[in-house]
Amino acid sequence: MIASLLAGCAGGEPGAEPEPAPDGAPGKAAKKRAKPEPPLERITGAKPRNLLVVLVDDLRWDAVGYAGNARAKTPAIDALAAEGAAFERAYVTTALCAPSRASMLTGLYAHQHGVTSNAGDLPKRTATYGTMLQRAGYATAYVGKWHMGDRLDPRPGWDHWISFRGQGQYDYPDGQRGSPKDRGFNFDGDFREVKGYVTDLLTDHAVTWLEAQSSAKPWLLVVSHKAVHAPLSPPERYRAALGDLVPPEILPDTDAAYAGKPKWLRAMRASELGVDGTYRGREDPDEWYRNYFRCLQAVDDSVGRLVAALKASGAWENTAVVFTSDNGFAFGERGVVDKRNFYEESCRVPLVVAAPGLATPGARREFALNVDVAPTLLELAGVVPPAGLHGRSLVPLLRGRVPEDWRKAWLYEYFFERTYPQTPTVLGLRSGKYKLVTYHGVWEEDELYDLEADPDEQHNLAPGAKERVDELWAALKEEAERLGCRLNPSWARQVADEEVGI
Repeated sequence: MIASLLAGCAGGEPGAEPEPAPDGAPGKAAKKRAKPEPPLERITGAKPRNLLVVLVDDLRWDAVGYAGNARAKTPAIDALAAEGAAFERAYVTTALCAPSRASMLTGLYAHQHGVTSNAGDLPKRTATYGTMLQRAGYATAYVGKWHMGDRLDPRPGWDHWISFRGQGQYDYPDGQRGSPKDRGFNFDGDFREVKGYVTDLLTDHAVTWLEAQSSAKPWLLVVSHKAVHAPLSPPERYRAALGDLVPPEILPDTDAAYAGKPKWLRAMRASELGVDGTYRGREDPDEWYRNYFRCLQAVDDSVGRLVAALKASGAWENTAVVFTSDNGFAFGERGVVDKRNFYEESCRVPLVVAAPGLATPGARREFALNVDVAPTLLELAGVVPPAGLHGRSLVPLLRGRVPEDWRKAWLYEYFFERTYPQTPTVLGLRSGKYKLVTYHGVWEEDELYDLEADPDEQHNLAPGAKERVDELWAALKEEAERLGCRLNPSWARQVADEEVGI
């Protein structure tokens, strides 16, 4: 019964586009006549900006210098944050690569766009900020990691396409063996072998495309890095750097350390995504941690080169730059080396928007979500975001104005996937200073944290705070229904308590 409810939540709204058949197969979707796309509504008097999006993989919010990490060497990212708006409470609605990337592109939660695992890709007729800005007359380019499904052809919305299969690799050496499609990049549908370090190669191609653009036509460029995703391999120039970095203390495997935590979390220690499975005999925790920040140094070089190219070309003053990540990552603080869950290190990300003449420099404390990226880019381009998006444009916040109805609470969702089954389905609500977390299919106590008093989420308040838990459960249900997620959390909880009897 619960499985059918969860399937309903992941399936999206009635009438959603069906997942297309694999490329080359006709399928039912291909036989249907495509619906005409609705006309774009323009913002009167708006001057479209050029748009640069820099997307990092698995970069947690506190791994950059501007967030207070004195150990991080990120001068270019920090300089970008100093010139723009740095969102201190930026989150992803699903802390997993493909679902989060799809949410950024569409402005929708995973239960609506349908990409609920890394194996899924957006249906080709899905509207994204790429397809909409292409229709709006933008020159568009996507350079880097796509990582939604394993299709290799260019995706809709992009005039210029450079990408690679799946995760790709950090190093593309001379004389590499294997499939040609694993030895290079897809350039507009044609595969070519490449040689070099992936972060540098992607930046080379991005700068070349950027420098070729005319000032007569606005452009959109996405640079999507493989870094800092594991397994980590920094470039040669940084392999001896940061030798004094020491990772956070790994949570000890004791009853006291896991008091108030779900049983699956402790069990995860021995899995491929846990500290005992990842580190024991396979990885040196200290070196793994250093390599994460070494790979980040190469990303910082990339940001510096892109900004320098913008300023040298004269395009900087009319360009908005968005820097963010698809999710965070845990360094073993809870015995986990992964994302997916609703703890802060997993779901909280860096988000900087620099837009000279528009974005007032400084920190923003309002909740910003990955679903806000698409409507923000559309408004910066002078296009009215379409109705029905789950996200909102951040432009008012960039200008230093906070709408009275700006969100005070938001929903988190993660759907169980078979590839890595250690993390169960998660539904959660962040409301003000409180965070409520529940795990469907694993009938244990809810988790409740006061993030002002307990920012590291060490003390689960749920067992002694029934009234607060009930209040947040009601708010979670209301928000899920507002967003069209067809899971009834309170009813599912009742099934767990009464029918399962746990």
